[in-house]
Amino acid sequence: CYSDNADPIINACIDLNVSWEPSLQGKPDTNGVAEGQVKQSLNGIRTATVQAGFPGITWPWVGPCYCFNRNTASPDGPGTSKYFKRHGVEFEGHRLAPGTGVFFKPAPTIRQERGGKVESTLRTCIFIDYYLGPGGRFTGHYICAPLEDFASKSLHRRVEKDQFRFHLHRVEVPKELE
Repeated sequence: CYSDNADPIINACIDLNVSWEPSLQGKPDTNGVAEGQVKQSLNGIRTATVQAGFPGITWPWVGPCYCFNRNTASPDGPGTSKYFKRHGVEFEGHRLAPGTGVFFKPAPTIRQERGGKVESTLRTCIFIDYYLGPGGRFTGHYICAPLEDFASKSLHRRVEKDQFRFHLHRVEVPKELE
């Protein structure tokens, strides 16, 4: 194993009786594969954040979603995704980008204001991430924030952490906004 000096990697190599050699500190080119993956992930997260129209402080939500979408992609046809290789099944949910508008049906415990009897029981929300179970397996639920959380927020200027809060819900998404 050839890696940086991260204790978890060193300990895993010792536990698995794998020989380990450190990369040179301050020389990213000596750990090229890992550095390339980090660079690709950072660029993807930045792009997904901008495409969603979110401020930079939302990267903790956008990052896992970007990586999950990347791992569920099947570039060479069925059975080639990293998700398939780990779980033995293709990802069967909606593949959504962070910031996508979707409809969801709130749980009965979520108070819902309705204008009348004929109003839709669905609410408009913004997709944030997938809800994953143990081992990274998709549960069939999504993490969304109501559209109202974005009302009266200017995302065209720097937003501080305390000025931007989501009310996240674990939901099933029956339909993507068109």
